[in-house]
Amino acid sequence: MLKRILAALILVCALSGCGRKENERKLEEEMYQAYLTYYQALLDTTEKAARAQEFSTGIVVNQLEDGKYRYDLIIDEPKVAMYDVEALAVIRTQEETISTEKMMPSVGIFDDFYNMVPNQVYKDMGYVAGVVLSLTSSEPQVRIDLIVCWQDKERTTVYKRFLTFEASAQQQ
Repeated sequence: MLKRILAALILVCALSGCGRKENERKLEEEMYQAYLTYYQALLDTTEKAARAQEFSTGIVVNQLEDGKYRYDLIIDEPKVAMYDVEALAVIRTQEETISTEKMMPSVGIFDDFYNMVPNQVYKDMGYVAGVVLSLTSSEPQVRIDLIVCWQDKERTTVYKRFLTFEASAQQQ
């Protein structure tokens, strides 16, 4: 009798482990589809602003030891409450297709959401002053497109901002 109970417990544990792996795989696929959706939206949207009214942006360019350039895109100083912030930055090329060679930097798509609320920084609770998306390129001058999405406090309204920046190592 004890052997049957033990065997049943082992079977239940094994089956629940398979269910968890399937759920994780589903979640990863949903996150990847969200990434692709944002990426395609950046490619498709022709009207992009140079700045947003709801937050500040900035770019810092550093040359790396291998001769490439790192472009740090800073999103900070929220002027409105921004909950569940998601962002994706893409270096634009002549090709108008999604690059599958490497993942573009993102926040809130594959990792936890962040909240950006004026004058509130509680990192342990997910409230941050800002986020940084780092891109690398061998080009000393690039165009970076950015999408930032967030929700209001009640999570009833989604806001999206499409921005574009010209960044140059010579400006530094």
